[in-house]
Amino acid sequence: MTIACVAGALGGCSASMIGIESLSSDGGNFMHLVTFVTFLLAPISALWADPTILKHKFIPLTSYILLVFMFFIVSVVNNQTVYFDMPFPLFIILRSGTLVASVLLSSILLRRVYSWTKIIAVLAVTVGLIVFTLASSNYQPPVGRRAEFMWIDYLPWSRFTTGILAQLFCIFVSAYLGIKQESLFGIYGKKSDEMMFYVHILSLPLFAFVWTDITKAIRVIFESEKQIIAGVQLPVSSLMMKMIAVSAFQIICVRSIYRLSSAVSNLSLNMILALRKFLNLFLSAAVFGNEFNVYHFGSSVLIIGGSMMFYDVWGQFKHYYGKKKAVKTE
Repeated sequence: MTIACVAGALGGCSASMIGIESLSSDGGNFMHLVTFVTFLLAPISALWADPTILKHKFIPLTSYILLVFMFFIVSVVNNQTVYFDMPFPLFIILRSGTLVASVLLSSILLRRVYSWTKIIAVLAVTVGLIVFTLASSNYQPPVGRRAEFMWIDYLPWSRFTTGILAQLFCIFVSAYLGIKQESLFGIYGKKSDEMMFYVHILSLPLFAFVWTDITKAIRVIFESEKQIIAGVQLPVSSLMMKMIAVSAFQIICVRSIYRLSSAVSNLSLNMILALRKFLNLFLSAAVFGNEFNVYHFGSSVLIIGGSMMFYDVWGQFKHYYGKKKAVKTE
């Protein structure tokens, strides 16, 4: 089971990211449709894993209201920033900023005090994020992929700057979302499947706000040319095949990470997530030809190394294998 979960976390998440980048490079706005399909499938997946969710509800529905709005807003804003002249590797790596935001918000809201080691780790991640962003600031999207006009063009700064500001907003809202989830788990117990089910299913009515974009994307998919393989025309288009693949891999990714969190140690989980991020960056550069120079590489090492330092991966590694060795000698 553990090997399957690791394969799902690495393979599923990376394949999903490649599919999303491929869809965004096709020129259409498919991101809201991808998110909507994922929000449809996630509760089905959670219900399949734990059918008792509907019978035994531990967390009151009212406790989900704020979570639902925050989760939906972050998802929609994230979808839009893909089209704000930001390279995909930057889109991937900026999510590491949630660690920095979590430390800041936890210090302010929960009065948590962190050791100097953790503070240095957060500073390393922050420096890495700044360097990676500056190294990506001259990015120009390929011809045909850039939208001719967007409402953000009325703002007195570039689309790239708007994208960074939008990502900062998402980072801090996601960090606050994590704090609220942790609070609910502390009160009602760690009911991850139940939370996954209700947060996703209660978010579905909110997609009415972006329904025009969703229906437009569906129309584009059904009107696109049918896929031809070995001279045989399939009944579905290449866009439809990408959508199905991305949705399937998204569910595999989410479910694998949920299962890993309960099947392996925190050390192993953090190492797998760090490896996944490196893998996503490498694949984005290799498959789509995105720039990944020495500054990108160095800042990625700072970000991922700082994250592992924050979670004391090396210390846990030594403790785990030292304990294992001691048991063997006995």
